Amino acid sequence: MTTSNDIDARLRRWGRWALAAGLLGLSLCALVWFLDRTQFFRSYLVGFAVWWTVSMGCLGMTLLGHLVTGRWAQVARPFFESGIGAVPLLAIAFVPLIFGLGHLYPWADPELVAHDAVLQHRAAWLDRGFFLARSACYFVVWLLMGFALLRWSTRAREDLAENVEPDPPPSEGGGRGRVVTSGTDPPSPGPSLEGRGVAAGDLRSPRRLRLGSALGLILFMLTVTFAAFDWLMSLDPRWYSTAFGAVVALGGAVAALAVAAGLMSCLGVWPPVHGLAPERLRNDMGNLLLAFVMLWAYLSFSQYLIIWSGDQPSEIEWYLHRVTGFWGALAIGLIALHFALPFLALLSRDLKQDPRWLGGIAGLLIVMHVADVYWTTVPAYSHERVAAHWGDPLAVIGIGGLWSAAVAWHLRRRLPPVLDALERAAARDAAMEAQHG
Repeated sequence: MTTSNDIDARLRRWGRWALAAGLLGLSLCALVWFLDRTQFFRSYLVGFAVWWTVSMGCLGMTLLGHLVTGRWAQVARPFFESGIGAVPLLAIAFVPLIFGLGHLYPWADPELVAHDAVLQHRAAWLDRGFFLARSACYFVVWLLMGFALLRWSTRAREDLAENVEPDPPPSEGGGRGRVVTSGTDPPSPGPSLEGRGVAAGDLRSPRRLRLGSALGLILFMLTVTFAAFDWLMSLDPRWYSTAFGAVVALGGAVAALAVAAGLMSCLGVWPPVHGLAPERLRNDMGNLLLAFVMLWAYLSFSQYLIIWSGDQPSEIEWYLHRVTGFWGALAIGLIALHFALPFLALLSRDLKQDPRWLGGIAGLLIVMHVADVYWTTVPAYSHERVAAHWGDPLAVIGIGGLWSAAVAWHLRRRLPPVLDALERAAARDAAMEAQHG
């Protein structure tokens, strides 16, 4: 396993390169502002949507990890939390879009609304002031949820450094925290932490945090769904789908898992967890990727099948714009590379347990997530012709570079304590096995 010093050096180097790429990308993207202001906002929206969905995937996977208390969550959590740490950056990155509503959304054009009965009917919801107020509420909710999760994680890391285990459940006896000891001596009672500590090798989150994560997942899905409706679906205000928000959320979850698995492979972070060897950990991460790829594909196809079989002009037009010409070819590429190929590859235990293959599959899924967001967004402006503009990749690279630099900065502070705790837990378990052997 890569040492903490090596990981810190790599993250420091990657962070510098990512920051430089982000600043350069946004600087070049700013040139589009002077050449074509409408195109600037369209490209910028694509870049923002890509990394917003990834951060939302990180937030959702963190909540899910606390709720199910899986062993994979102990190692993957620092990567997801680092994605949450980039949410304040995304809140700042959203500000330019406020000045581009008239360039992005048909419902923001008063003249168009005055001559369109459908837009008039939806004017109460698709109102500039109400739109911005809702957007502010979304970010407030995500920032508060992220702050609470990161604050708990910081306190838990402090407890890890003191080798204090969490309160045992009533079935295990007692309600007080206990200090980890080696050998056969009984643990001495420690100060009550009221369930906030997490010991090295312990896989459970405190009961209070599990309950909060369950409620948080509900609030998370509501806010992400309505944000997807507002920011992406309302690009075509005559079309609607109740499943659209869930499709966007699942796409972000796939991307977040891919980012975590890719970073683990690149950094060589596959430590042994209590009762879980490194190859089993890679297998679990691969299984998670497989499950969420299948969920995303299932819900996406279900949405398409229901709308296509209904054959309502107001509903089917959205897909007609995305299955003809260049967009149809891109749709086939998404089916092949965002679902079929990863699905077949992740069925193989050998490929999932090989860090190079798992990292390669993760990289492919990240690239296809960008293509998915592009396919979802850009056909609203260009129906059949190829609408690629050099500002699109610059916006993705620009915002993504700053996002990656923020993730690297947070990861440098969150990953080493977890790895050190896991090493201590592994050494303790080995000593106890040798003593009892």
